Amino acid sequence: MAHVLVTGGTGFLGSHMIAQLLTAGHTVTTTVRSLARRPDVERMLAVAGAPHADGVSCVEADLTSDSGWDRAVTGIDYVLHVASPFPGARPKHEDELIAPARDGALRVLRAARDAGVRRTVLTSSFAAVGYGHGRTGRTFSEDDWTKTGGPGVSAYIKSKAVAERAAWDFVESDGDGLELTVVNPVGIFGPVLGPDYSASIRIVHAMLTGGMRAAPPIWTNTVDVRDAADLHLRAMTAPQAAGQRYLALAGEPVSFLHIALALRARLSEAAAKAPTRSAPAWLLRLLAAVDPALHETVPQLGVVRRASNVKARKELDWSPRSNEDAVAYLHRLAHPAPPTRRPRGRARTNQGDLQPLLDSWPQTPAYAQGPSGRVVAANRPAALLCPFFAIGHNPLRAAFLEPEMRSLYPQWDDMTAKAVSGLRAMIDVDEADPELLETIGELTVASERFSTLWTRREVRRRDTGLTRLNHPLVGELDLHYEKMVRPQARQLIVVYYADQDSTSAERLALLSSL
Repeated sequence: MAHVLVTGGTGFLGSHMIAQLLTAGHTVTTTVRSLARRPDVERMLAVAGAPHADGVSCVEADLTSDSGWDRAVTGIDYVLHVASPFPGARPKHEDELIAPARDGALRVLRAARDAGVRRTVLTSSFAAVGYGHGRTGRTFSEDDWTKTGGPGVSAYIKSKAVAERAAWDFVESDGDGLELTVVNPVGIFGPVLGPDYSASIRIVHAMLTGGMRAAPPIWTNTVDVRDAADLHLRAMTAPQAAGQRYLALAGEPVSFLHIALALRARLSEAAAKAPTRSAPAWLLRLLAAVDPALHETVPQLGVVRRASNVKARKELDWSPRSNEDAVAYLHRLAHPAPPTRRPRGRARTNQGDLQPLLDSWPQTPAYAQGPSGRVVAANRPAALLCPFFAIGHNPLRAAFLEPEMRSLYPQWDDMTAKAVSGLRAMIDVDEADPELLETIGELTVASERFSTLWTRREVRRRDTGLTRLNHPLVGELDLHYEKMVRPQARQLIVVYYADQDSTSAERLALLSSL
């Protein structure tokens, strides 16, 4: 077995690669931009059920700096270079994407060469293969390259082509025996291990949650993330893969409407919000005139790009899942599954002994959350104070997605900031229940506010504090809150109370009497 470095271990594809490498018996090192993300790697591998996850080494290294890469490649046999920047917003200048992608790839290749690594497998993209050719009926193969000056080539697409070209040029001129293999995936779908969603998954999530009322007339190729990871592992060791490119795709291109209808057919009620019709191209072109976010979409309207996976199938005996299987697996984004059974030795959540205690506080709102974030016990005053404090609800999810919470909390910005920094602290304590991870993933996609706060990575636990609520029945309330952890039961109890003899105390008593 080999020692393998995977760059970008917290990513959607990188985490699946690590899980498959561990299952195959390899030793794995991964890079993270901050060692604070090591727990994220561990949680994602736990969700994947990967063996020996505690043996994965994490090294802090960033594509924009030389620091850490010499340490990352020490003793490494193979490098799977997955990490690459993806735009969170449209860059002001294309070099904001092109330079980090190109320079990052070269930085990894230099480090691999200097350390005597046998082979580097670079994750490129179909974006480096089939764009800039205009409308064409041809089938693209590994012999094709994106025309970076052609129509519809965005900064991201150009960055993938430029970075891959630079990698091949480096190995040819300065590789000193280093082998290079490139995998060019299309849109990657499949099971999510953590809250860091890929762009492809955001599309499906929008369909499942009602965020896409009508499907734009856009076509895409798909591949399951597990198959994409498997192809990288095959390309890593196969002698015939040295110096080769491999397209990773499931089959024929599919339209966004096809994806939506496949979700409905496979998932039934879970995909009830998926669109059933296509938006007219002329309407999207009109909207693009006033919405800059749509500018890069317009050149892709109605364009169908076919590609072949014959080379990977024949040379590496690769057998990917179907388009429908890759997409339909994401139904958990619409309806989270019940929490999975926990490993032996962990305490079980038991709300039976807690409910009588909360009920004994007739004028003090109190509720308890389980490890998933859902309320498992609550008294009547808590439900009257906020309907999302009632049993079965998730207060965190409601804070960002329910409009009533903005009305209830006049200091909503402050409340949500505290909620997210507290969540970071709670995850460390509570070992990240799978359902909680799914909620984080959903909020990262569905709430811009949550996504912004989550990327700050602020960790601050607040067990006490003061909050203001604007209640629709009794008016303004200034309440203290206290949070208490029950470690053995894996529960968090939250209690609200007002200063004695205050107006808020009178209003809270009135609310409890309703």
